[in-house]
Amino acid sequence: MFYVYVLHPLRDAGFYIGYSTDLRRRLGEHEQGASQAVSYRGPWNLIYYEAYIEEADAVGRERYLKSGGGGKSLRSQLHNYFAKHPVEPRETKPRLCGKAFYARFNASTLKRVNALAAASLLLTSCANQHFRVPAEGPPSDAPRYVELLSETQVATLHFPPGPYSFYGVDDMGYYYRAPRKILQHTGGGSVPCNGGIFVSKRDPRKLRGYVYLVGALTHVGDLSRTRHEFRD
Repeated sequence: MFYVYVLHPLRDAGFYIGYSTDLRRRLGEHEQGASQAVSYRGPWNLIYYEAYIEEADAVGRERYLKSGGGGKSLRSQLHNYFAKHPVEPRETKPRLCGKAFYARFNASTLKRVNALAAASLLLTSCANQHFRVPAEGPPSDAPRYVELLSETQVATLHFPPGPYSFYGVDDMGYYYRAPRKILQHTGGGSVPCNGGIFVSKRDPRKLRGYVYLVGALTHVGDLSRTRHEFRD
């Protein structure tokens, strides 16, 4: 049998939709964080599944549920679940980069870090104001993952290798969340930051980094020449 299943992560308002020949084993892998691209979103609730004899039918159903229409249909079908478990939009207001670092160092160090962040804002372009996080996942014309095949550096920011998972979209492009924190190396140590990769809608060959700095989502650098792969 081929199972199409829907998981609801307790940490945000999205879905995870997949299929497997062994649903029990696959759920165990999710709970153990075996899927690096989505391990940070657990723990999970299994809220729906279907069983198919033909693999092609399961794959087609999975693809439909991942589409915009499929996501809306799923919410309508599971309206009783969501009535009991209302979901809030995933947090889009960024946390300050290096919050623990700020608490650890003295006022003069904080002043230098804030000055560096402010300069970054002046030197880079900010995200479009129509940024949103679709609960149904990526649109049909966007891949689910962008995988960096090697670590890359933009100024003092170090972007880790690995699969970056779809996170959000604005008028200009798509946002993919890093598999681990992006590290900003400073004279006082390493500051962990939230961020990832931005892919242009107009030209998907153009990749940029993005990080949350001083309460703003900020584009940084040019990652287009970094070895990477798009995959679903």
